[in-house]
Amino acid sequence: MLSILIIWFYIFIICFIYGGAAVKLLLALLRENNFARIPLSLITIIGLGLLTTIVGYLSLFLKIALAANALIFLGALVLAGVYYVEIANCLKFGVQRLFALNKYVLALFLVSFLFILIRSAAPPSSFDTGLYHAQAIRWIEEYPVVPGLGNLHGRLAFNSAWFPANALFGFSFLKLQPFHVLNGFFLLIFLFICLQGLSNLTKKQYHFSNILRAAISIPALFVFKDQLSSPTPDIPVALLTCLIFIYYLQLQEQEDDIPDRLGSLIICFLAAWAITIKLSALPLALFMVVMVSKEIARRRPLNLLIITGGVSFLVLPYFLRNIWLSGYLVYPWPGLDLFHFDWKIPAAAALAEKRAVVEFARDPGYVLPQVKCAFSWVPLWFHHTITDYGGKLTRIFLPGLLILLDCLINLINRKAGQVDVQEIGPNKVIYLTAGAGLLFWFFTAPDPRFAMGFMMVAAVIIFIPLLKAFNYQVTRWFPWSISLILLYFLAVFLAKDLPVMSQRLFLPAPYPQESLSIEEIQGRKVYFPRDREGKCWYAPLPCAYYPANFGWRGASIADGFKPRSVP
Repeated sequence: MLSILIIWFYIFIICFIYGGAAVKLLLALLRENNFARIPLSLITIIGLGLLTTIVGYLSLFLKIALAANALIFLGALVLAGVYYVEIANCLKFGVQRLFALNKYVLALFLVSFLFILIRSAAPPSSFDTGLYHAQAIRWIEEYPVVPGLGNLHGRLAFNSAWFPANALFGFSFLKLQPFHVLNGFFLLIFLFICLQGLSNLTKKQYHFSNILRAAISIPALFVFKDQLSSPTPDIPVALLTCLIFIYYLQLQEQEDDIPDRLGSLIICFLAAWAITIKLSALPLALFMVVMVSKEIARRRPLNLLIITGGVSFLVLPYFLRNIWLSGYLVYPWPGLDLFHFDWKIPAAAALAEKRAVVEFARDPGYVLPQVKCAFSWVPLWFHHTITDYGGKLTRIFLPGLLILLDCLINLINRKAGQVDVQEIGPNKVIYLTAGAGLLFWFFTAPDPRFAMGFMMVAAVIIFIPLLKAFNYQVTRWFPWSISLILLYFLAVFLAKDLPVMSQRLFLPAPYPQESLSIEEIQGRKVYFPRDREGKCWYAPLPCAYYPANFGWRGASIADGFKPRSVP
């Protein structure tokens, strides 16, 4: 775990420097000068998004190993030299904010820090990490983007901007073991933002954004606890979804932390970044549409130009990697067929991958017959969802129950209160976006893990009309009930985790290892899991699954793969 702490500190410093430089540049373009007011947590997240994009560009030409890390580090040194005074002041202000937390909330954060650290050191257990996440990251670590990699295994073409970032901070070139601790770092920053909202409520700062932040701290910490040691993109896309709703609400409330013009840009950039991490975040584009519409209405051409340029910069490496990995602009959507490279995955294979994701989400046990009417899968899907995700869904909807109980207490104390349905109007954007996110999820691939962020938000925003009846003035009971529930779950899970701490004091648990067989395909060695139901995990490259329907494009593995049917 000591190694995780060192890596987290390094990630924080690098992200903070890049994020500070990015915010400073945006403020200069907007001709504003309130850098010190920007929260340290937001600057770090912006820096992580910027680094993710930069590494995406680098991965087109370089393997993400020592040279890429050296370039990033040198860039940070240059930026730190240029913005030394501003960065030092912002860091000082951020530390002040940390210790401005309610002392009990601060203690809760420190205990949560320990819990996230222990969970980040646990053995990776995510099924998809074994199937393709770890392999996709290893390819990025050892080669520049490989043309037609999806022909080796279709899931390797499931591109995510999160994989190059994990390769960057995996430090595989150190030859210790690959690290996979970025999700824990992101959750730590996110949890601090949530607990700030909780602390604000104890100080009677009654904004709905504070209620939302406090409420989603429970599912954020305990829904993803078992995935923190895996580089799955499900966690960052869910957390980013929640953050975008939070920052949009803060803009509506006209809080002073984030200037209005900068806030609009940040929401657009975070939404674009989330979509490049996982396509399940596509409904967040509605926030971008709203922000752009507001800038047009306010006649701010400069803001529109910055949004257009920034979003284009963020999404371009994602689309370029898609084209190289699969031959499609967006994979696995073969209907968007714009290119004719020799490495392009056959449309039938791409469509089969898409159907496999959809069918598994609807029917994990493949129990239903292949021919079925439009919604015949719903009863079995509902059964599997409750069976497999019951505990997580309980934690997602628990904050809503606490809000409902608090409103009842408020009603008893005040002996008056009326549901304000008119409050739906001013909040129509968040309702429409959350609703669109859930509908998009349900009609595409309704595996609950693809919509955790939208669920976490929706479980709280449905109570806006009820909370408005009391002008969002929750009772003293609400923040302390959140704190006690967090403390209870932390105590329960830490009691199980603490005994194994001594086994991972320095290094986290490595990836599991499958037994592999080696076969020659067209004169070259290829690894396969010996068990047909096994997974490659972090096996040597290339590792494939049966049937092996690919061919080599050239003399080197770096030349890529093509469908076997192509001569």
